[in-house]
Amino acid sequence: MTGPYPADRRPNATTILTHWETLHHQNSVPVTRHQEAITMALDIAGNVDDPELLPGMLMMLLSEVPAEPLLGAKPQQIGSVLGLTSLGYLLSRQDHAETLRRMLSAGDGVVLLRITGDLDRHHANVEIFEDWEGYQRFLVPILRRGKLQKGDGSTLL
Repeated sequence: MTGPYPADRRPNATTILTHWETLHHQNSVPVTRHQEAITMALDIAGNVDDPELLPGMLMMLLSEVPAEPLLGAKPQQIGSVLGLTSLGYLLSRQDHAETLRRMLSAGDGVVLLRITGDLDRHHANVEIFEDWEGYQRFLVPILRRGKLQKGDGSTLL
């Protein structure tokens, strides 16, 4: 397992890394804005007929496929849309929603959302680390193998 991983802890924020093939984007949700982020993310997810279509949308955002509402957007705005879409997908999955809400309200933890496949057939794998220490334990074997790339991040919202 190679790829970019968040390397720096954002104090009082939950980090979300969205990853597909060689493309990735990292967002941080500050605890002070987590309710706003949840509302916006659920609004995005609610406007999609099937939440399982969201990983395909994320693939397009990661690969910068031109989309009508985002054609004139700044990179920071596109990054926020990508982060909010990722968050919306994660919150739409009942198996992760409560844990993620708890993490967001505490301003801690890391979520890795890995998408594999293509637009027609894709699979999303979610790994949740409720605190930075658990995430650091996950990184130990990856660091030993020397397969860590630092991902650039942006603050969500």
